[in-house]
Amino acid sequence: MIKHIRKLLLQCMLISIIPNFASALDDGPRMYWNAPVGLNFVQLYTMYIEGNTLASNNHLYDPNVKTDMEIISLEYDHYFDLSGHLFLFTTVLTAGHISAEEFNRFKQSTTGMADLYFQGTINLFGAPALNSSDFADYQQDSVLSLLVGINVPTGEYDDDRVLNMGQNRWGLRVGLPYVQTLGVWKAGEITTLEILPSVWFYSDNNDYIGNRTLSQKPVYTLEGHLTQDLTSRLYGSLDYSIQTGGETSISGIKQDDDQTIDSLGVTLGYQINAQSQIIMR
Repeated sequence: MIKHIRKLLLQCMLISIIPNFASALDDGPRMYWNAPVGLNFVQLYTMYIEGNTLASNNHLYDPNVKTDMEIISLEYDHYFDLSGHLFLFTTVLTAGHISAEEFNRFKQSTTGMADLYFQGTINLFGAPALNSSDFADYQQDSVLSLLVGINVPTGEYDDDRVLNMGQNRWGLRVGLPYVQTLGVWKAGEITTLEILPSVWFYSDNNDYIGNRTLSQKPVYTLEGHLTQDLTSRLYGSLDYSIQTGGETSISGIKQDDDQTIDSLGVTLGYQINAQSQIIMR
């Protein structure tokens, strides 16, 4: 997923409008920079995805099915002080439409709300909890954080359908975002290398097409970004992500559908003013 620049922001509400055309979902560049305590951040972003995915989070596949997905998400972020460590609370509300076709024989579509997602990210070192006045003098160097996210099965689900916006199962995500500043920390000249390894674990879906049980092995991802300020308001990023694993079993029968998906792309982010910005991928 595409996120936003969090550079030299005061305590305010920042709104991002982000169109995204992607083959895989990731967190995006400059997501895990330090930010002042008390900052609230609202994002509205859209995604169009073509491929073989059967779920809005891109973790269920069928190589025989061609899918088109249109997603819109509303995200809220809040930064606060947790025992001197910066803590970022994130919640994401997603809705959309998925249509699928299999060799011109099978056609199906679904529209509605997807599962709710909540995430907590605590800084381990490099990004102390600072108020807006102290943050003005902050110089970012190496930043390492721990994230834990939960996918809650609140989305629309019908056990008679292959395609569903909701997954009817719980998901747990664990990751270690790392950001390294390369060179000086000065607006208009900032360069960063950002790496995010993470893993998704899923509970069973015990109501999968005819009361069968869908199980899935962990999904591993590695995301990387090399970002560079082009001006004090504009930055670019070279992005790479790889996702592997996720083999499923239906009522104990392995489906041999584990996959490896990688993507290479570019992000441009432009800060219009202190309250809004646009990011293109």
